[in-house]
Amino acid sequence: MNDLFLFNNSFQDSFEINTDLFDTNIINLSIVLFVVIRFLGEALSDTLENRKQTIIDSLQNSNKKVYIVKNKLVEVKSKLELTQTEVENVYSSRFSYFKTRKQTLLEQVQSYLTQLQSLQKDSIEGQTKKVLSDVYDTTISKTFDTLYINLASAFKKSGNFSNKKKAITYSYLKRLN
Repeated sequence: MNDLFLFNNSFQDSFEINTDLFDTNIINLSIVLFVVIRFLGEALSDTLENRKQTIIDSLQNSNKKVYIVKNKLVEVKSKLELTQTEVENVYSSRFSYFKTRKQTLLEQVQSYLTQLQSLQKDSIEGQTKKVLSDVYDTTISKTFDTLYINLASAFKKSGNFSNKKKAITYSYLKRLN
């Protein structure tokens, strides 16, 4: 074995492995590793377990929130459908109401137009009757005036003019009223 080393013998003699020290180092290292693994392993295991539990709790909490949100979504969808149904009902009832109201208003307008036409016809007939009455009154009045003048001139020629004039005037006034 000495041939393998390129060192001379004096160095080899001075360099020796102390196996007692090596055994002690191995024992110390195993104790340290045991203590480290024992205490740090437990702490690491506890930390990992806590982290695992935190993650599980977060997932469960998230699942609960998802469940709540899904329930709220279903509730909102049902309310939306109910609201849409109500809106459609209100729309159809309002449409029906306005259609009926329109028909009623058209009938009222037609009635008013009929009344206006009747009133116009009555007004024209009334005005026609008034004009005819005025023409009749004027004609009768002029006729009586002419008759009075003719009678007056005829009675002037005769002797009893003043008594006959009073009788004719009285008769004329009576007919006018």
